Amino acid sequence: MTDFRTISGIGARIQAVRKQRGMRHAHDLADAIPGGSLSEATIQNIEAGRKENLTVSQFLNIAYALKIAPGFLLAPMGNPTEVLDLPGLSDDLSKLSVVEFDAWLAGLHGGAHSWTSSEDQSERAQLAAMRELEVQRLERDRLRAALKVERSSELSAEDVEELQRWDTTEERLVQVERTIQRLSKFLFSAGWNIAETPFPLTNRA
Repeated sequence: MTDFRTISGIGARIQAVRKQRGMRHAHDLADAIPGGSLSEATIQNIEAGRKENLTVSQFLNIAYALKIAPGFLLAPMGNPTEVLDLPGLSDDLSKLSVVEFDAWLAGLHGGAHSWTSSEDQSERAQLAAMRELEVQRLERDRLRAALKVERSSELSAEDVEELQRWDTTEERLVQVERTIQRLSKFLFSAGWNIAETPFPLTNRA
């Protein structure tokens, strides 16, 4: 089977991923997209390159149904030094290499923009903080579950002594919660809508 990461053309990549996911026919992909927003004929036209202008919603529906990161469909990620092969791009954008495009899409260094101004640097810092906040929230949930198990189990004196030689789950949880609070405060001050309050209730007026 051809590696979709090195195939040229968004339609061909969609088709290759579809087949790799066990969807033998275009109607299998159409059926996997709720609401009937994409017909079998439309998907066939996309895959054959007869439909070049995909809407954002059509593209995202396809990527989500295929359970793949959108970047893998937008560019031949297996050929990082090649230029983009998407139709209809401006001259400047079409000159980007795959790796430059991916960095630009992710808001990283080395992308289409040099991130030189203070506003650019602030935007990058906010993106990084948002991503790290989600990682820390997941880690907090994991540690809370682990702590619940630890507290419900009976530990011997030897087990307790061994645990005390290392950071305990409770100590790691405190550290993670402090990190979450710091990141939340930073994003809150930058105008982001944070799902959880970044300040302890005791500090609020």
